[in-house]
Amino acid sequence: MATQKKLAEKSRWIPTDYESLARLTAGHFTDQALVKAFFQSYDKLLDRTRQDKIRFYQIKYFYTQERWKCLNRLAELYVEEKRPSLAYMCLIESLRLNSKQENVFQKAKELESSTRLIFPNALRESACMVSIITPTIGRNCELREAIRSVINQSFQDYEHIIVNNGGPDTIDGIIKEFPSPKIKYIKLKKKGLPSIARNEAIRIAQGKYICYLDDDDFYYPDHLQNLVSALEQGSCPVAYCNGFVIEGVMHEGHFKKTKCLGLWGGDFNKDILVQDNNITMSSIMNERSLFKQVGLFSEDLPQGPDWDMWLRFAEKCDFEHVNKSSSEWRHKTDNMTLMNRVGAHILGDIICHYYAFYKGNLAFVKYWINNGNRNKALEIYQDICVHYDEYFKTPDLISEMIDIAQYFKKTSFLKKLSRDYFHLNTRMFLAEIKKRRSLKLFLYVLYLLPQKILNGIILRLKRKKKGYA
Repeated sequence: MATQKKLAEKSRWIPTDYESLARLTAGHFTDQALVKAFFQSYDKLLDRTRQDKIRFYQIKYFYTQERWKCLNRLAELYVEEKRPSLAYMCLIESLRLNSKQENVFQKAKELESSTRLIFPNALRESACMVSIITPTIGRNCELREAIRSVINQSFQDYEHIIVNNGGPDTIDGIIKEFPSPKIKYIKLKKKGLPSIARNEAIRIAQGKYICYLDDDDFYYPDHLQNLVSALEQGSCPVAYCNGFVIEGVMHEGHFKKTKCLGLWGGDFNKDILVQDNNITMSSIMNERSLFKQVGLFSEDLPQGPDWDMWLRFAEKCDFEHVNKSSSEWRHKTDNMTLMNRVGAHILGDIICHYYAFYKGNLAFVKYWINNGNRNKALEIYQDICVHYDEYFKTPDLISEMIDIAQYFKKTSFLKKLSRDYFHLNTRMFLAEIKKRRSLKLFLYVLYLLPQKILNGIILRLKRKKKGYA
């Protein structure tokens, strides 16, 4: 079997022209043969565009031990593209990985003032229960199916705001096929990121709640009813259902499913959400008033603005999970995430680490410690401790927090960190103890081990009784 795999790899077709090779590698950046060919082709490239350089450093990021160097270069390129927030996030992550970079610290501080969130000047009075937002760039057949899925909703107190995001005029004709007073149509003069279109729609929306439907996705008939009921009856300002991830093709004007890639959703846990986005854009609904607190969608992020927004929501509130599957996130060969997997993965890393590590504050603590300014480091560290209980928690975060707690000799907080790490991921914590050779950390959680073992035995017995073992 292994021999057949090696033969298949050797016989794989690799494009000879740079553009085709670059596009293919961006979508299959874990293929080492492709990546090697791409690096060789890039080295020979004489006239490199900014996009060529961005793609190169995005791919190189996953093949180097010195990731901060790639992040620094990407930050420079994003500044050139006038994406200061994204550049700032790159510099913050670079500083976290290597806190001895004074020039990076200075650049991050210079950019900090230009990375403010966009807030709506004013939100309109509510005139209906739900505003559905659909940005489109001209996928006509897909847009028809998306609109039909809205028209077929059992819940009818909605408006459907469709934004032509610099797409062709043929979209006008699609809208005219559905003469409904519930449809509001906006045309933007030039093509931009979907977040720009979504923000324009939010500014004119009149629904109490906002939900999202990209032009190639789909709602089941009970989708709006499920989410509105959850929000009206519950106490959370955000609700989401489970969403199918579907692979397929367009055939004779209709989407034909070829494979179900999975089901996104599950019970809400912000500590899981910060590590992996498990909520699709078409699955969620939120109170429109939340944008006054967290701002609008980031117009700097070419991928991942939804995850960025969900994490901003999660900083303010819990989400209500509706354990029903009522939407489809549809994948085709022209899906932006599939075509540029490397971009999606590196931006995923940057977004995850930015929020998990206190939006730069942990990097600043490490920087001041390395520069011998204990008082400045302690000031930021104490602010982190104040917000620790309600903030996101990940094993990587707590591991770095343990280092800092030991530096400041904060024994009581060190005990708390150890217990949280133990509950969050027992195996990783025990591996951490072994790596550090720290008897002290082990003693902090020793009294928790019997209950953990007992819980494991009970879970195994339950699974065995159900026939899973």
